[in-house]
Amino acid sequence: MYSASADCTISLWSIERKSIVKRLEGHKATVKKITINENAPDIVITGARDGDIRVWDMRKSSNDFKMSKSDPCVRVLNDCHRKMEIKKRKRKSLTNANNGSSVTGLTFLKDSYTFASTGLPDQSIKIWDLRKLGKNLQNPINEIKEHEDIFANGLTDLAFNDHSNDLYALSRKGE
Repeated sequence: MYSASADCTISLWSIERKSIVKRLEGHKATVKKITINENAPDIVITGARDGDIRVWDMRKSSNDFKMSKSDPCVRVLNDCHRKMEIKKRKRKSLTNANNGSSVTGLTFLKDSYTFASTGLPDQSIKIWDLRKLGKNLQNPINEIKEHEDIFANGLTDLAFNDHSNDLYALSRKGE
């Protein structure tokens, strides 16, 4: 069992021993979401108020609490749901329209290598492919923004139905 914490860590608990057996560190703000790949349970993805998504491969971790050479974090997607706007100046530049972003929803999709995320303030759902998350690649394979009127107040969670292949998004607006 995993738990997320306001101290920016994720803990893996042994139910038998009633104690923490591994602690994952690296987020810079409260961890809000954890999703585990049902087809590959060693792959764990977390999202936090720092705007980052972290991909963890638990096969790479050690049993100690130090995250040095045995750090199981295999990829960090920085500031994934930052809202960008173009300001007109002499040169066009992208600037952060909001000082912070937060990952509010994560879920694996039907296969074992794609997952969806949502967050504030960019009002979108992004689809990511674990096979394409190389060192220099931080772009989603798809981004859904079609319902900006519904998404206007932000999306707070995601759920995937394996039986119908439907992706559900919970909106603050209640639609």
